[in-house]
Amino acid sequence: MNGAVKNAKRKDLQDRISGLQTKQTQLNEALETEKQRQLAPIREKMLKAIKDVAKEMGYDHVLYKESAIIFPAATDLTNSVKKKLGIQ
Repeated sequence: MNGAVKNAKRKDLQDRISGLQTKQTQLNEALETEKQRQLAPIREKMLKAIKDVAKEMGYDHVLYKESAIIFPAATDLTNSVKKKLGIQ
């Protein structure tokens, strides 16, 4: 193969790689958008259940248990929220 053919093939391969990377980025963005669209109603339902349980139990503030130490354990709303959502 002469230099011109090598360069043409190299350019073609680089263009194909670039095209595949662009397509991959587009697909990842579409996947993320769809994921957010499908999770939105679930997230809304969960937050409503958390707010309802907190109100029923007289709490003004609710923290994610991963970001706080919960003591006593009876103040953990997780099981009450799961029950309200029908999750076992």
